Amino acid sequence: MNLKEESKTTRFIATLVMSFLIIGTFFSSNVFAEELETEAVNAIGVTYRTHIQNEGWAQGWMSNGQLSGSEGKSYRLEGIEIKLTGAVPAGLGIEYRTHVQNKGWEQKWAANGGFSGSEGEGLRLEGIQIRLTGASAAEYTVKYRTHIQNEGWAQGWVSDGALAGSEGKSLRLEAIEITIEKLPAVATSEPASVVTTPPPPTTPVNQGVSVKDFGAKGDGVTNDTAAIQNAINDASSKNVTLTIPAGTYVVTSQLEVKNNTRISGYGATLYMAPQPSAVANILWSNPASYISNVTLEGLTLQSQNTIAGADYYANSMISNVQGMFFQGISNLTIKDVSMDSMYVGLKMGQSGSSRNQGVTVSNLKIDKTGMPIQISGTNNLTMTDSILNANDGGTKWLHAAYIRGDKSNFLFRNVEFNNAPGGGIAVAGNEKFPTPPDHIVFENCRVKNSVVGMHINTGANNVTVKGLTITGSGLGFKIADANSLTISDVNISGAKPTTTDIGAFSIGNSYQASISNVTVDSTGMAGALYWFIGEVKDTTISGMNVTNVNKIPLISASSTSKTTNVVVENSSFQYSSIDKYGIGFRGVGSQAVLRNNTFTNSGASYSYLIYNPEGTQVQVSNNSYSGFQRLNSSSDFSVATNNFNLLTAKVY
Repeated sequence: MNLKEESKTTRFIATLVMSFLIIGTFFSSNVFAEELETEAVNAIGVTYRTHIQNEGWAQGWMSNGQLSGSEGKSYRLEGIEIKLTGAVPAGLGIEYRTHVQNKGWEQKWAANGGFSGSEGEGLRLEGIQIRLTGASAAEYTVKYRTHIQNEGWAQGWVSDGALAGSEGKSLRLEAIEITIEKLPAVATSEPASVVTTPPPPTTPVNQGVSVKDFGAKGDGVTNDTAAIQNAINDASSKNVTLTIPAGTYVVTSQLEVKNNTRISGYGATLYMAPQPSAVANILWSNPASYISNVTLEGLTLQSQNTIAGADYYANSMISNVQGMFFQGISNLTIKDVSMDSMYVGLKMGQSGSSRNQGVTVSNLKIDKTGMPIQISGTNNLTMTDSILNANDGGTKWLHAAYIRGDKSNFLFRNVEFNNAPGGGIAVAGNEKFPTPPDHIVFENCRVKNSVVGMHINTGANNVTVKGLTITGSGLGFKIADANSLTISDVNISGAKPTTTDIGAFSIGNSYQASISNVTVDSTGMAGALYWFIGEVKDTTISGMNVTNVNKIPLISASSTSKTTNVVVENSSFQYSSIDKYGIGFRGVGSQAVLRNNTFTNSGASYSYLIYNPEGTQVQVSNNSYSGFQRLNSSSDFSVATNNFNLLTAKVY
């Protein structure tokens, strides 16, 4: 072969090889692209949304490991919906159930986008379980983690039906992240699916300085007072966070918080021994210096009730230790704090003429304390998701929450007020304060085992109650010398009568009140459903649903009372037994209207329900009744028209 022919042959072979390479590359690219496309088509994911306190569903749907909920806001999750996305294999599903405050675990699992939790009840989610269902479930795993009150993300990731969150701790879930992963194939040469490693759990960031840097031991023995105070002074001056690591720190005198004090003490207990004589504070602000920007979170304040109480605290054991006493402070945040065995838990008062301003309290838990909170001289306070348990014993002057004078614009939402020898809640002015409480709001709160559910008196003005459950009280509401009240969506049950405070409502010298949508189970109740004492003006009662009334009046207005423009309407009252009059306005000159109500008696028929003496002006119209021979007594002075007897089907 000559040189020219050899050159042609070489070029031909090179061209042929290049063609094969191009064809091979083309087919390889198509196969790889098809594999990628198939993998993308076959991928499944998960999407979820949460109902968030104050925000509802506004955040919308999150997916594949994104955060749903919030961090740093102390907002509870109240409900959740979860569903699978992408190419979901036939029969593969997802189901889940939640542990709900006051209710425990839901009996039925929600599935495939269904709702789990509660909506409109103000109840927190405390735990969740999520699992896959169906024939293909064994090929996938669902992983999830929750941001837990006080603990953050520390619990880490769990999977396939395990508990994320907690039971029995009363800790809210604040956020959740969920992922779906395909498990590696078993006994096959095909490459395993890529497993996404979840990000490591986060823990509270310790910024600034630690009390350990100043010699605090936290061993439950060493007196750490000076070390902690020095640390507070240093951190406040630098405007950084002071960390108090887990441990028990003994303090023997009050710790003064300063401007820009920020303390993070998750797991830390500040312990002060019972004081034999004068009351001492654990945390305190100097009223001579108005301070701002204070944050206290994660701490436990503790003492022991070993001293016999006197005066207001008679018949109880006390510690003479107050948790916090602040006078002259603004922009105060108290979060995730617990107190045990305090004389007063959180006490606030103004400094001279300067009121406290801008106080936010969340997840405050106080136990075995003479008076959990006592607040005056403060504007703009919000407390949420808290439990205030008073101590056993004491006198009627001790309340779970005492909201005193010189204050305005308070909001309590989802707070419990329990075990008080006085009122679970007391909103009351005082001769010491120039102005009474004004614009105080309670939403979705609870009172348990307190002698009086709620006091509203001594000039209290513009008080709103929207959602309150009272159980185990002798008297539901005690209202005196109060104005502009709105009370709605209330449930009263489990009455425990005392010698003096009995019934559902006692109202005296009150003006402009609206009471609506109140449910009362009168079982065990004594006295009267409603007492009218003194002068009562411009009061409307509507939407009452009262059951199990046993031998007590529905309305008892004393001979010294005088009612003006009092209306009772659109309500239902059910007697189980009656042996005397049920409604009587006895004060001369009293005016009232009873209309569009239903009165029934399931016990032995009684002669009449209503008796109003001469000198009163009561209109009784458009009511229905049964179990009474007459609606009005034969000697009643009411003006009765168009009332319907349910048994005889006659109008009188």
